[in-house]
Amino acid sequence: MQTTRIAVFPPEIIRTQARLFAGLKQLFGVSFVPGDSPDSVPCDAAIVYGTSRSDALGRATAGQRCLAFVDAPLKRASVGNVTFADSPALPASFRAMDLPDASLEIACGLTPEPGDEVIARKGEDVLWIRRTGSGGTLDLVGIQPPALSSPEYLFSKFQADSWFSLLPLLHFVREVAGWSIPAGRACFMFDDPNLRWKTYGYVRYDDVAADAKLHNYHVSFATIPLDAWYVHAPTARLFKENADRLSLLVHGNNHTRMELLDTSKSQRQNGLAAQALRRSERLERVSGVSVSRVMAAPHGACSPEMARALVQTGFEAACISRGSLMSRSPQYPWPISVGLTTAEFVGGLPIIPRIGMLACSQTDVRLRLFLGQPLVAMGHHDDLREGLVAMRRVANMVNVGPATTWTNITEIARSNYWTRREKSVLHVRMYSRHIQLQVPHGVTEIAIERPWLAGGLEPMSAWLDGSAMPVADDRSGARLLLDRQGQYLTLSSIHTEALNPHDVPTVPTHLRALIRRQLCEVRDRLRPEFDRWFAPRMVSSR
Repeated sequence: MQTTRIAVFPPEIIRTQARLFAGLKQLFGVSFVPGDSPDSVPCDAAIVYGTSRSDALGRATAGQRCLAFVDAPLKRASVGNVTFADSPALPASFRAMDLPDASLEIACGLTPEPGDEVIARKGEDVLWIRRTGSGGTLDLVGIQPPALSSPEYLFSKFQADSWFSLLPLLHFVREVAGWSIPAGRACFMFDDPNLRWKTYGYVRYDDVAADAKLHNYHVSFATIPLDAWYVHAPTARLFKENADRLSLLVHGNNHTRMELLDTSKSQRQNGLAAQALRRSERLERVSGVSVSRVMAAPHGACSPEMARALVQTGFEAACISRGSLMSRSPQYPWPISVGLTTAEFVGGLPIIPRIGMLACSQTDVRLRLFLGQPLVAMGHHDDLREGLVAMRRVANMVNVGPATTWTNITEIARSNYWTRREKSVLHVRMYSRHIQLQVPHGVTEIAIERPWLAGGLEPMSAWLDGSAMPVADDRSGARLLLDRQGQYLTLSSIHTEALNPHDVPTVPTHLRALIRRQLCEVRDRLRPEFDRWFAPRMVSSR
């Protein structure tokens, strides 16, 4: 793939903001070169710091795509939210949105001129302008540019309370690089419930299914494999009849404390992972309900060694919040771009990010959809003590924006990829080990990038409309030549030390794990009755 080259002016910014540009390079695979140097000509675009409108316009008129941070006197920014235009110049997730940014306190403000399109403003202050002419396209930004110091990560500049300063830069670089991200996808996830009865604590499956249809959402329940020994037939039937609204994934194995933070011998790690899969297969046979091969790690904890065992035994991905992932493995060499990719990789395992349902805001929704991340809003049964209003709130925030598909976690994992087209070649960056994509008309070659390999090799399989296709793979990347037209392509990357979970020795389940799980389930199931009888009395006695 031809590397996109972006010149940066003045040239010393490359040095003073080396960490910022290194993170952007990790994200988008572009090359930043100092402006006014021999290497900066020719470049595909330019980023200019501290410039005047006229100088920036001169670059755009000369045909260079340009992002310019305007140098003008700063003042206190107007009170209010950031308001976006309903413009095709913006990513769909931000169009016509009105979002807060508590960190946006000062701005220089821009003065629109004839031919300008105002992209974003805060109160009376115009923050972002786009001007498109016969020469080229220019973005003018009227705030201080983002700065990243060590040991900060890019995500620190792109959170719900501080995000706008990085947005124009992220959007510009991705647009210039030519990457297309996944369309919006969303799913609710509840940890712990099982199919042993029609309810689980505050969760009433029939109510959830009916409400999901009415308000357009999908709920995936992370069920504990240890619970698979019994299935309530009417509950299983409800799941099968509402597969477009209800689904299952895997939640640990025995659900002991920090179960997947296990750093002991690989034999035990493989045994835990394989046993979770075997138990899940039994649940599928008995219930007729599919279980996604995606792991919701108990307590958000999964060691790199355990992640590798999950991959080896056949798990497609895990689902863990970025905060939990990083805090549980503080010594892991996290990239600067961690938290801003569609999925992270630990031990070769894709990690799909998730967020607490009750804490989720409209800004969280917009940022995640902009990044190509699925919106996975997680909760526990007692988050529904007030009914289903918490899910309706998040569903309404998602559904008010551009079309977003509510689906199960398997479909989310298999749609985690970026694409970039160069004539008849489609470049595919896989953010999952198994993906399914529709091949655009006229594409004759697929170039495949797997970020977790870092120059290594793994066998690949490819299926075009159900027929196997040969894949050429070496250290420069995998390639697939299409000798016929087809629509649906499935790509799978297989771990070099893949194991058949049925050949992995069983790990003994200790009695204390069984007792702990039964006590936890009894507690959860009795919680509504406990609250009904005792909570009012506890409140009145205060």
